[in-house]
Amino acid sequence: MSKKTKTTSIAVSNDILKTENRQMAVAKGLLETGSDNWLQVKKSSNSAIISIPKYCRVSNVSFSGTGTNKREVFTIVDWPYVNEVCSVAALPDSRSRFGNVDYNVGSIVTYDHKAKTLTVNPGGITVKAGIDPNNPMSNGEYLLRLPDAPHIYGRPYLDRTSFALTWFFIEDTDHLDRYLHTGSVSEGCVTVGLNGGEADFVKWTDIAKILSTQRLASNNAFVGKLVVKGY
Repeated sequence: MSKKTKTTSIAVSNDILKTENRQMAVAKGLLETGSDNWLQVKKSSNSAIISIPKYCRVSNVSFSGTGTNKREVFTIVDWPYVNEVCSVAALPDSRSRFGNVDYNVGSIVTYDHKAKTLTVNPGGITVKAGIDPNNPMSNGEYLLRLPDAPHIYGRPYLDRTSFALTWFFIEDTDHLDRYLHTGSVSEGCVTVGLNGGEADFVKWTDIAKILSTQRLASNNAFVGKLVVKGY
């Protein structure tokens, strides 16, 4: 993926994890996808094919056409295709691919370099993880973006987690395109399963579900923040 515009002006307080601040909001989201939790759809503006992830928020859902030409039409609400009108072939039984999803106000993910662990809240999930020692990250706080596209380097792990292609971009200030993802290789990314094993790959499913249903109130292109410590 091309490098994203760096954003450093959004402060994310740990208070978002307090019970009184967990503001559940129900919205229409993508539920029926392929086995890798991504769905290819067609943009109405130029017929380009793009991929959207499970739990991508949409609005204005309707059907057009009939029979084998029946399509489901919708408007994307989430980054990076905000306000794009798209369509996809309707399911054979005419069910909608979209349904009500509970979204919340953000996650806090903590990577501890000394312990080589990653902890995800809400959820209280702790897994083994790592960062390439040749491309370390400084201690600090970094925003995490929504998934941008299916990442093919996750394919070897699809037998452990159906969310292996779902990566979350880390807003840092260096020249690397860093992501939070699962796998056994890091070139600067925070990689769940590095320094660990099979159980950590499997846990990525729970982590990806939590992160994919978070939206920061201050900027809903982000799912929360990554805290790096221990360097």
